[in-house]
Amino acid sequence: GVVWDNTALLVTSGTANLPEPVTLGLSCGECVFSVTLPCTLVNVESLISHVHMQTLIPGTTWDDISSNPWFGDTGSAGLQNEYVGMWPPGFYPLITDDNGTVVASTRYPSAIGQNITSLYPGSWATHTLLVEAANAGGGWVGFQDGDRPSGSGMMIFCRKIRKGGRSFVLTSALHQKAWGPWNSSCSSESVSVCSNRNAEVIVGAAMGDILISRNKALRMLAFEDIVLRQGPYAASNTGDFRVYIYDSSWGCHEDFLANPNLGEDACPPELDNDEIEPLTALMDSHHSGWQPIAWHGNEAGEINAFVSRLWWKPAGASTGYEELHLLVAIGTEPSLPACDSSADCPDSSSC
Repeated sequence: GVVWDNTALLVTSGTANLPEPVTLGLSCGECVFSVTLPCTLVNVESLISHVHMQTLIPGTTWDDISSNPWFGDTGSAGLQNEYVGMWPPGFYPLITDDNGTVVASTRYPSAIGQNITSLYPGSWATHTLLVEAANAGGGWVGFQDGDRPSGSGMMIFCRKIRKGGRSFVLTSALHQKAWGPWNSSCSSESVSVCSNRNAEVIVGAAMGDILISRNKALRMLAFEDIVLRQGPYAASNTGDFRVYIYDSSWGCHEDFLANPNLGEDACPPELDNDEIEPLTALMDSHHSGWQPIAWHGNEAGEINAFVSRLWWKPAGASTGYEELHLLVAIGTEPSLPACDSSADCPDSSSC
């Protein structure tokens, strides 16, 4: 409350306890949990927010969360083979106290009351890091295999919640960071179903590699792989699909200029205000999406841009979220149809 003109005022704000519609996956299909796509990252964060809101309602018990299939993939008796929630299979919350005791789970109700290590052996170090991250404001915590974020790894989104005067950690995970299906015969020079899919897949992979980086040094390694097109982003793997990384104001990230391995040559193409305005409007209304823009300096003229926005901060930092924009450009002309094997093709360039 506040006091104004010798009058005590109670200032409040609220929101409807309704979830955001599920973000669809490739080609407007169901979002696949097993791969790192923009839709999987958004859906995890949306699920966590909805569960968190439900725990704040007076009278809500942990059993209300665990027994309600609305809150994700369920392993409850009689429901193992029936999906009745709003979230695609594989998306589910897990809530523990700071000591690692499971208090709620839609997917593993039999683990309630047990320590997290009985469900995931060897996970105590992971739990400790999640408690630390949750206490610092929550967010994505990554665990990479090897010394580069672009290797395999696990991603967990965590948030601290308070209930009954105690602290708990609410999590949902992408247990294995993995690329989506890739079509190596597809080009970014034309618009097609496969070029759209490849653009979303490579942006999702880049988002995962950035989010899994627990500090700026590891994030820089991810930047190098993505921008310099090395490792999994090499042309031999991704063809002519390229991810451009913009800062919060749609400019070149300052870390590029400070890194001798990157420098100004690694900066993405400049955007003018006419190009930035529709992209900003898209990001303000959606987490990711397609937007045609007349890319400045692009000889081909208008391009289709798939754009996604993410927020990153070092693990354990209570402040310092940084906004990034990832963009992949593809052409606007439709791809030429493939010739039938029995057809007489006078010129391969016309097929």
